[in-house]
Amino acid sequence: MGVTREQVFEAADRLVAEGQKPTLAEIRRITGGSYSTICPWVNEWRSRAQATPRPTQGPVPEPVTEAGKEAVAKIWAAAAELADSRLAAEREALERARTELETAQAEAIALADDLSAENDELKTQLERAEASERLARDELTAQHARIEGQAERIVEQMREIEQLRTALSDAEQRTAVLTAQLESTNERASGAETRTQQLEERLEVVSGELTEIRQALEMAQRDAAGSNARLEAAERERSRLQTEIEQLRLALSTAEQSRLDAERSAIDAAQRAAVLEAQLAAAEVRAEEAKQTTTALLERLDRIIPKAAGSDITNKMPRRKKVAAAAG
Repeated sequence: MGVTREQVFEAADRLVAEGQKPTLAEIRRITGGSYSTICPWVNEWRSRAQATPRPTQGPVPEPVTEAGKEAVAKIWAAAAELADSRLAAEREALERARTELETAQAEAIALADDLSAENDELKTQLERAEASERLARDELTAQHARIEGQAERIVEQMREIEQLRTALSDAEQRTAVLTAQLESTNERASGAETRTQQLEERLEVVSGELTEIRQALEMAQRDAAGSNARLEAAERERSRLQTEIEQLRLALSTAEQSRLDAERSAIDAAQRAAVLEAQLAAAEVRAEEAKQTTTALLERLDRIIPKAAGSDITNKMPRRKKVAAAAG
């Protein structure tokens, strides 16, 4: 709701009652509104307060009337006429001064309105700047938190890489041991193969001998005239050869199992080494990605920090350098 004439008059009367000068600024402080709105009513209030009737020509004073002198009456009339002419000139000069004052006052009011509007615009710009600054500070705080989190993750990943490297070193040592064992096992397997071949050759010989014995036994049985001693001897020889064959087969099976165990151990060691190498490569990739992310965040942080922030931002730079060093 706008300012009214009565509100302006009441404000001016109150200032006068309090012993203060009713200026435009004081009245506007009470009523609000623009200078161009309240100025005409303030001028009207001043005109009413200053308006006092002034006689241009009064009656002849009682002493002059009593004296009855015509000359005195003429002199008084001439003096009154002279006073009226002087008063008219003063009124004209006063009117010109009032016109000039009103013109200057109007210009001052227009300037005051412009300054008031400019002040309001500056206040709005200041509020926007403060809001932007708050947003920038919030973003800066969030960036700091994200960078610190990235640094912690990078340190953790570097720790994991060290652990993987240690595990890889252990695996390489175990692989070397297993390789040596595998070579020894291969040597033993080679020896076992040689022994197996010998046993197979021996088995073939014994099998041939057994076949010959069986044939001889059959011949002896067909003859039915052979002695029991020869038959028992042949049977014992057959049993001995059968036992030897079983022992040779057992030795052959044991050698083959040793060779297979050695091959499986070598394969398991190679597979574990490959898995550890894959884990280390993945960890190094994650560390490189984290380093690139941290570098990008630091560059973005440098673009966000305003130069006008001064020492408050500068004091935080060592922390960022530490984070960058950790990322490197």
